[in-house]
Order: sequence, then C-alpha cells, then structure tokens
Amino acid sequence: MSIINFSSIRTKLICSMLAIAVIVIVIISTALISQQFAITKLKAAQNLTVLSDIVASNSLSAVIFNDPNSAEKTLSALVAQPDIINAVIYDPVGTIFAVYSGNKENQSNIHAEQFLDIVSSKKKQITFSHDAVHSYTPILSEGEFVGMLHITDNMNTLSKQLDDYLLLVVSASVSAFFASLLVMFWLQSLFTKPMNTLLGVIEQISNNKDYSQRVSIQSHDEFSQLADSFNVMIGEVDTRGRQLETINRELEHRVTERTFELQQTLEIAKNANLAKSEFLAVMSHEIRTPLNGIIGFSDLLKSYELNKDVTNTVEMINDSAQTLLVLLNEVLDFSKIDANKMDLDIREFNLPDLVNSTCQSHQVVAQKKNLTFSINIEPLMQLNYLGDSVRIRQIINNFISNAIKFTRQGGIAIKVSEHIEGSDTVIKFTVIDTGIGISDNKLESIFTPFTQADNSITREFGGTGLGLAICQQLIILMNGRYGVESKVNEGSTFWFSIPLVAVDSSSEPVSELINNNNISESVYRKTHVLVAEDNVVNQLVVKSLLASLGHECEIVDNGEEAIKRASEKKFDVIFMDYHMPVADGIAATEAITNQGPDGVNFTTPIIALTADIQPNVKRQFRAAGAKDTLLKPFTRQTLNECLNKWVFDSVDSLSQNDKSNDEYQIFVDGPLNDIKQISPDDSTELVKTIVDIYINSTPNLINDIAQGLADQNADQVFKAAHSLKSSSANLGASKMQRLASQIEQFARNAKLDEAQPLAETLQTVFEQTQQALMHKVEELGQ
Repeated sequence: MSIINFSSIRTKLICSMLAIAVIVIVIISTALISQQFAITKLKAAQNLTVLSDIVASNSLSAVIFNDPNSAEKTLSALVAQPDIINAVIYDPVGTIFAVYSGNKENQSNIHAEQFLDIVSSKKKQITFSHDAVHSYTPILSEGEFVGMLHITDNMNTLSKQLDDYLLLVVSASVSAFFASLLVMFWLQSLFTKPMNTLLGVIEQISNNKDYSQRVSIQSHDEFSQLADSFNVMIGEVDTRGRQLETINRELEHRVTERTFELQQTLEIAKNANLAKSEFLAVMSHEIRTPLNGIIGFSDLLKSYELNKDVTNTVEMINDSAQTLLVLLNEVLDFSKIDANKMDLDIREFNLPDLVNSTCQSHQVVAQKKNLTFSINIEPLMQLNYLGDSVRIRQIINNFISNAIKFTRQGGIAIKVSEHIEGSDTVIKFTVIDTGIGISDNKLESIFTPFTQADNSITREFGGTGLGLAICQQLIILMNGRYGVESKVNEGSTFWFSIPLVAVDSSSEPVSELINNNNISESVYRKTHVLVAEDNVVNQLVVKSLLASLGHECEIVDNGEEAIKRASEKKFDVIFMDYHMPVADGIAATEAITNQGPDGVNFTTPIIALTADIQPNVKRQFRAAGAKDTLLKPFTRQTLNECLNKWVFDSVDSLSQNDKSNDEYQIFVDGPLNDIKQISPDDSTELVKTIVDIYINSTPNLINDIAQGLADQNADQVFKAAHSLKSSSANLGASKMQRLASQIEQFARNAKLDEAQPLAETLQTVFEQTQQALMHKVEELGQ
C-alpha cells in the first residue's frame, strides 16, 4: 500500500487498467483452453469408441471359432491408425487371445478386478491416463460374453491439434495485451494531461511566487471546470497577497520602530542593572572598609580588662556594627537572589555540630530574656551530610533570631528530624516559639520582601522584612519546602525541609563549622605575616589583631611593594588586599606565584583580604594563586581561624614528625602567652587561675572517661573527651589534646575497645602536663 500511495496518478491509472486487461485476458484464455481440452478428450473418446466397436465386431467370429491368427490379422488392420499403440483381445477367462502392438514398449495388461467388472456389467468403458486413452469393449455373441477388446490410443494427433490451439490462444492474448497497452496510454493521457497542466501552473506559482499565472485547458469536461475554479481562486489569492504585502510593509515599519525602542529600553535596563550591581559592589566595599575598623577595634577592645561602663559601650558599638553587617549581607543576598546569581557551595558537614553551634549564640540571648531554650535532634542515619552548610545555618539563624525577638515569655524549641521521600533523605528543621504569633490573614505575606505582619512590629522590634524572603528563596534554591503555623498570642512554628545526601559517618567528618574547637586542633606557633593593605585604618586593625594573637607582621600599602618584599624575605602567610594603587592584589598574587619554586615564598599561602563580595573576585584571586579569601569585616576569631587553617601545624602532622621518638610534645606555651598578651594587667594571676582550674577539673574528666569505658557508655566517654580536648587545647597541653581527640573520635564511632588503651595513658600524660604547666606559671611570675 505504501508504494501505491507514493505513485503518481498516471502510474496508478496504467497499473489499474493493465491489471484489468491481464485479468480479462487470463480469464478468457483459460476458459477457451479448458473448453478445447474438454472437446479434445470427448473427441478422442468418441473416435476410440467407434473404432473399438468396428474391431470388436470384425473379431467376433475369430473369437467364437477360437482362431487367434484370424483375430491378429483383424487387429493388424489398426496399423492404419498411427495413434493406436496397443490392442489386445482377451478370452472369457482373461487370457490374452490376440495382440496387436504398434509400440512394443507400450504394451499393457488389464487388471483382474477391472476385467471382472466388465464381464459382470457387459458394458464398454473408456478411461484416460496421463498420456493415453483406453477403451475396454466386451465381445458378445447373442448376449453371451465371449471375450474383451482393449485398445490404447496415445492421442498424438489430438494433442498436436490442442497444442496448435494453445499457441493460437497465447498469441491472441499477447496481441490483445499490447493492444490494451496502447489504449491504456491513450486513456490515461485524457486524465493526466489536463492534470499535469494544472500541476505545472501550481509549481510555477509555488517556486516563483508569481500569482499572475493561469491554467488553460481546451476541453469542456470537469477538468475545464476545475481549471476555471482554480483561476478564480488564484486571482483572489493574488489580490489578497497584494493587500498583505502592503500590510506587512506597514507592520515591518512599525516593528522596526518598536524594536529600536525596545533595544534602547533594554540597553537602558542593562545599564541600570549593571549600575545597580556596580553600586552594590562599590557600596559594599566602601561600607565594609570602615565597618572592618569598627568591628576590629571593638573586638580588640573587648579582649582588654575595662571598667563596666566602657565594656558596655564597646559591646554596644560591636553589636551595632554586627547589626549593620547583617543588614548589609541581607541586602546583598536579596540582590543576588533577585538577579538569579546565588550559587550553592555543596560540601560535607556534620549536621548535629552545625545545629548545636548555630544555636549556641542564640541560647545566650534567650537566657538574657529569661526564655527556655531546647534543642532536640532526633536519631539520624548518619552524622555527616552533603549540602550548603552556610546557607542552612543562615536560615536557622533567621528563624531562631525571629523567634527570640518576638517572644517575651515562655521559650524556644528547635527540632531536627529525618525522613525518606522516595530516594531522597529529607532533613526537617522546626523552630517553635511561644511569642506574639501571627494572624491568619498575614501568614501568606510574611515571606514577601520588605513585608512584616504589622507596621507596629517594625516600630517595636525593628527589621527590614528581608530575612524570611531570603530564607524562602534559599530553601527553593535547595529544592526544599517551608511552612508556618501560628496563633496570635500563643506562638508560631516555622519549619523547612531540604533533601541532603547522607555520608558514611564511619570516616572522619569534614566539618564546615567554624568555632573555637577547630582552633584547638592545631599546635600554636608564632608566625611572621606580610600584609598588603592601602587603607590606614585596616592596616592598624590587622596589625593590632595579629599582635594580640602573638604574631609579627609587616605592612605594605601597594601591590608593587608586596611583590618586592615577598621576593626578599620568607613569610609564613601573606594577606593581600584587592584594591590597591600601583598594582592591585590579583596582579601581586600572580606575580608572587609566578616566581616559581625559586621564589622564597613559593609555598607561602596567600590569603585574599577584601571587602569586595563579587564572586568573580574570588575566582580571579584563586586563578592567580591565592589559597583562600578572608572577607572584610573580620574579627579576631575569624583571623585566628584563618591562620589555624593555613599556617599552624596540625597535631596529626606534628605527631607524625615526632613519631620517630615515640613520644609527642607535652606542652606548647603559645596559648598561655596569648592569654597573657590579651590581658596585660594582672596577666600572671589570670594565667595561674586558668591553670589551677584545668588541673582541678581534669582528674574528674579522666575518671568520667574511665567510668564510661567500664560501663560501655559511649555518650559519656564522648562528652568527657570532648571537654578535655577543648580545655587542653586552650592551655597548649598538646599531648593531652591529641589523646582526648582520638578518644572522642572512637567514642563517636562507638569503638570503645580501641579507646581503652589510650585512656589508660591519660593519667601519666596528665601528670607530665601538670609539671610543665606549673613550670610555665613559675616562669611567668619571675
């Protein structure tokens, strides 16, 4: 059928008529041949019947008188019939009486059954074989059976006549077929010629778009009517086409004008968006630079012993600066989300540690307002997960700070749970408060930017109305869900859930958390720092903070001087500002990196020190060779954490270096020196007090670890080891810190048997540490 569908009408007509002609010729030829064959058989039977009757009559006397010779003479007369190939006379018992054979190879005998049948019926029979006709004629004398005549005719003459007839029929059929072909071509031309004429005009119109073409068919049939109708239709199309061309020209002119206007508008919008981005980047940089001075100096002042009024003033300055920084970050986050430029930083983090550390600062605020504060982390399949811990922390911070802000009495509850949805592991965070609540008609709008439940709330509690809007977009960006339930004067429940990838907690977690415990994992040592910073305030902030941490620094105020100093002297770390005269931070970083292995600071980590929050700035610094970025404004703690990450020797690396001696350094005096510098007034007494607290509390922690191991209480061992690790690190008790850290890790993974040998050495190491600490206190007192 597919071939027929793709064939032309001419082909279809010819094939159809050809099929009809062939069918008719075949039917007629078959009928003629069949009829002629039947006539030939009938004629052969009639001729043989007549001949058999004559021969049987002539042979009767010979059979009656039992004269075979006379009978054979009678049969020999059949020689005049060349088609007779065999003749046999049988006596009444079926024995051959006389024989005539025109062809000795074609002699045949009658079957006994057939002979008996003829004897009993006394009737002649004619039978046909594949190449002959047989006649069986009984020889009767006054009705008595005296013999039988069997004559075989090969029908050669009649077969030749039939073949001649067949040849004639085939010749006539072929002639009729070719004649029908001529008629077919003539008939199809009557249909296809006017149709081809019409198709030719249509093709010219389609290819040349010339609607002036018309069809001319010289006939008075349906094709002529079709051509006239087509001419009328194409004339109408031509007219409408001219009208459309006129309209199109007008539309093209209008579209060109409108496109030009839109391009101008788009260009203005692009320039405005670019100006907005540049404005935000510049303003962020310009605001963060003085803000860095405020936060840095106030943070530095908090480390000194000041009178109560001054301390409160410093705290208010620091809190105000932190509030301004939060507001600045919210505006920048909202701008990024609005421009679809917010990216997620997916890393492995410890979920319980993240929640606990995030809630720690809020817990202090809640206690100041006399609010209860509870954290409930339901059992998790794993402790570590893959996700953007910074953004998760940001959302939790916003929900908790809002809960504390709008709660006057009662408390705050934080819940963390885990459930499976399909193939995803979903973590749900819930913050429940007993605050002022939100009315039902305001619930849908609280996630709208710059919107709060009531204008009076802004006046009483403050806020920009951006926090929840940013959280909403961050949750959507992390493929999560969120919701809120609230009743006025009863409280609110805010929740969000996000899919996270669980990571096998059997391995050491890669924590994303930044807290004091991270610092305690490193062994303190004094460092020499190069700072490239052009702002005088920032220079003083960095220098003062580094000095308070017990480090030395050199200050240069442009990139060219930084390159020069880095090529002359070895530094432990280089802090590089971005915007500087002569050569900027990226050019200076690249130049120092390109000095290669021969450069004295080839292995020195370069840290970008910038207030520019644009992502491309970080990428450019990283491409130039910087290891990390410290964003302004920074605090003493964040500066110390950065040094810990890139400069300080870890306990593990130190232990590997000392392992050949099979012992670790008992004590390093860096942290105690740091404490002494932070509090220059009565510093010796402060150090002595801290050391005494450590010496008095450590035996209890060692006993808790031993008791927990005896009771197979992993939680007790974990908590005691964690506390011992932190307190040891704060004083520089490095070997105690290392042992406690290892015991803590074994307890975290419920491997208490492996922690037992380490716990047995704690008392001995503590005694050594106690002696070293007492010696240090005596040294400081001199």
